[in-house]
Amino acid sequence: MNVLEENEDYSKISPILLEQLMYETNLIGGCEKQELLFALILVIIIESNFTLLNRDLDIVNNIAERILSARESKDGNFIATFVWDKFVATPLRVVAILTGDVMILNAVLFDLNNETYSLCLPIPHYVSSSEPIKLRELRNLILRIKDGILTPIKCSILNHYGLSSACLKGLPEELLLNISLNLPVRDVVNLGKTCRRLHSILNDENFWCRLCKRDFKGDKFDNRSDWKELYKDKFILNLEESKKRQRIHMFGTMHEFMDFSDYVSYVDPGWETFT
Repeated sequence: MNVLEENEDYSKISPILLEQLMYETNLIGGCEKQELLFALILVIIIESNFTLLNRDLDIVNNIAERILSARESKDGNFIATFVWDKFVATPLRVVAILTGDVMILNAVLFDLNNETYSLCLPIPHYVSSSEPIKLRELRNLILRIKDGILTPIKCSILNHYGLSSACLKGLPEELLLNISLNLPVRDVVNLGKTCRRLHSILNDENFWCRLCKRDFKGDKFDNRSDWKELYKDKFILNLEESKKRQRIHMFGTMHEFMDFSDYVSYVDPGWETFT
């Protein structure tokens, strides 16, 4: 099979990656574009220091075998299992589900509460349909897989074993709390939606107690356990008062024609999805 790169600049990314890809796909023969994309994904993962395993969890590094197994499966999905470095007790399962010209890539850490990271990859965006088949946007694909899946996966594994990592998610809890206390509440809410660990840390009532005292300094607070709900109530109350003031100074603007419920949703940081 003749496979070319559409942009020669991409050849500088990883010649070894491309050489292995060509070798493996030639072993398969008659490789479809979705199979080529999955083979490319596997090579990218292997290049990031992950080891490919077979069904018996033995080391194989045989991409062709994974592609051929997908051909034989009833659902046609692509499945591969990896381990990262020395962390053999926390395998990574990669499942690619095809829906038309789109590949839904799911990476699951079953031993870490089924923590899952997903990407939606339009196949024609990365692999052409014409002959010779051309690889496109390799830099974009590599960055998406590394940033969207591999980096957070590595951080989760390191956190599981009590080791620190270089990304935000891998920072110690106290440091994450100190950073979050310097963020606007909208950013705090959005940060808490990014992963389970940050969601758990930023849902702590003691943290919201500190936010209440930070943002509502003139108020007096009794001892209570529902600091997050208190913050939310005060936040919405302040929005209502702000809207009343704006009615005086902003007559004729879009705010004048909005119900309060619409106004809250317009500026609300997203409480309903951060519970």
